[in-house]
Amino acid sequence: LRKKIFISVYARDKVVASFLGRPPRLSYRYCKMDMPLDLNDEQLFETGAELEATLKTIDADGWNTCGNLNRNTWIRVWFLECQLREEILELALGPQQEDFELRSNGIRRAQERLHASFPGFMKISPEEVLNVSEGTMGMEAHSGRREKAMRQLNALFLVCIHAGIMHTDFLLQRALVSRMKTDTKQLIPISRRLLKLILLAQAKRDFFRDFQGDLVYLLTTHGLPSAGVLAVELLKQEQSRQYAQDILPRSEIIQDISVFISALAAVGPGEGNYGICNQGRRALKRVLDMVLSPPAPIPAAQQQQAGDGAKGFDEMSFFMPTGNDADFLQWLDTVEFDAVLNNGAMPAVGGADLV
Repeated sequence: LRKKIFISVYARDKVVASFLGRPPRLSYRYCKMDMPLDLNDEQLFETGAELEATLKTIDADGWNTCGNLNRNTWIRVWFLECQLREEILELALGPQQEDFELRSNGIRRAQERLHASFPGFMKISPEEVLNVSEGTMGMEAHSGRREKAMRQLNALFLVCIHAGIMHTDFLLQRALVSRMKTDTKQLIPISRRLLKLILLAQAKRDFFRDFQGDLVYLLTTHGLPSAGVLAVELLKQEQSRQYAQDILPRSEIIQDISVFISALAAVGPGEGNYGICNQGRRALKRVLDMVLSPPAPIPAAQQQQAGDGAKGFDEMSFFMPTGNDADFLQWLDTVEFDAVLNNGAMPAVGGADLV
């Protein structure tokens, strides 16, 4: 239990640090990084021969060999992913270094090794589980209400695991965009996959009716950053009039963001993260308004009068806080898109140089 508590504190520290664009308060360099075994809550309290029999079902890496998803499975994955996120935060927030690309490639290779080491039952896609009527993955012989609760938990854990893995990749790519000024061609597909997964979970709200708080967590932690990136790319595409349908299919992205806005609007004032959801909803709605009903272009003479040498909208990655979700949402909610699209000028954002 002490290991579970420490892992939760350590991982939440990385989630908050990633969202706020701040250094983490807990570093793995000064902590004893022991994970609990992949046992469910009931097995944790077993004793004697029963416990010995259960421990025989655990492999050398601490994973269960029965193919059962449980809370400790998710916590272990979360813990391992957050160690990678700490490395990404160090890249994003640390001083400029000449070996930035080398270190980022090292993190990516570590990601690949980690994901390859996961048991096979964790590699089943969430779509495969959520799109079947009778899921059996990770379930024993349960009946009635308990069986349904087990199906909900299995599906929820799988969605959270895959969303966390995608988000780690998202954060690494966003750090590259922010610090190395690379283009967003690699970031866009990651954002699309992450948003699709969150929308799939939201489409199963009735199935997850006992876990509505977890759905809101998925919306804010994973959905808003990915939807925000796609919204900004839509605006850039609208200004440049250069449509890359293979990377950013305009109609599909608009539909996905519209559905996502509806999901944010469904979060009521009494629910957790309502403030963030409401702010994100307003910001994304303004973006869609500008994409679908752009302002009339102003004469070239007025554009020149607005300021020679102004940065173009297609250079947004240099100015928007791509690595700070809190500032990013504030920027989306307050930027004057009329001026941006008409003048081609990108306003500076406080805190944008943090990452």
